[in-house]
Amino acid sequence: MSCTNNMKQIGIGLHNHHDTYGKFPPGMLTQDPYLPGAATPTRTWNNHGVFWSTFLLPYVEQNTLFDLLSEHLNNFDRQTPFQWWSHPSGNLASNLVPGYMCPSDTSGDYFPGFPEWKHGKSNYVAVAASGYSGQDLGDADRDTPTRAVPIPGYTLSGYNAKYNGCFWHNSKTNFASITDGSSNTFLIAERDGLAIPNGRNASHWMGPDNATFLNQGMTGIDADPTYRLNVTPTGIDLNQWDTPGSLHTGGANFLLGDGSVHFISDTIDGLTYEALGSRNGGEVANLP
Repeated sequence: MSCTNNMKQIGIGLHNHHDTYGKFPPGMLTQDPYLPGAATPTRTWNNHGVFWSTFLLPYVEQNTLFDLLSEHLNNFDRQTPFQWWSHPSGNLASNLVPGYMCPSDTSGDYFPGFPEWKHGKSNYVAVAASGYSGQDLGDADRDTPTRAVPIPGYTLSGYNAKYNGCFWHNSKTNFASITDGSSNTFLIAERDGLAIPNGRNASHWMGPDNATFLNQGMTGIDADPTYRLNVTPTGIDLNQWDTPGSLHTGGANFLLGDGSVHFISDTIDGLTYEALGSRNGGEVANLP
């Protein structure tokens, strides 16, 4: 119930953000690779990003932390690097946000993937696409024309596509773009924090150390048995750690676009599962 309530509050936050700005927060905000007037990229993508969950801080009773970040990062100006670790009071990412942590996850307070970072853990990840798995969203073998569409003018590998979910690099999706219907589309999925190879590493709320690592704050909804919901990681394919899953028995919680939270069984039909991961696939997906 506590986990469900966390996700409902996240849903309220996403709706309030949409009411204020006319769109959802970006899946991950990244430094702009193009200086004004530049014809070619002038900045490296090998820098930090800022996850969607950072922009929801004012809606989960973390206004003070958000104001510190906004001031320190020049109001999230994409022309400058997002160096939150250099704040005079210390690494701002090490702050804990209780509303982002599932009480059933006993793996500790910090992101277990890289414990030396001391990044505050989050058990909730945004849904980027149906049918993808991999280190980042740019792997050619994971993309299909129905799931990734090149963005004109962007030629940087791994960042030149938008996806059929609701969140990705610098995304600006809104309710109008959810043509499958908000009650039929996943926004947020749960992910447990057990360390690989036994679990999925959870996430962290601030953002990754490298802007290619979307899987730290986002996920794909994949029917492939290798990447299905609650799959038991084998320790061989480490891409399994970017999938949804939980320490609840038999499934995990998901937030839908209408703000409702549903416990989805890990025996869900694969086609239905993937259909719920897309915002515009035209599928008829009824919750089981």
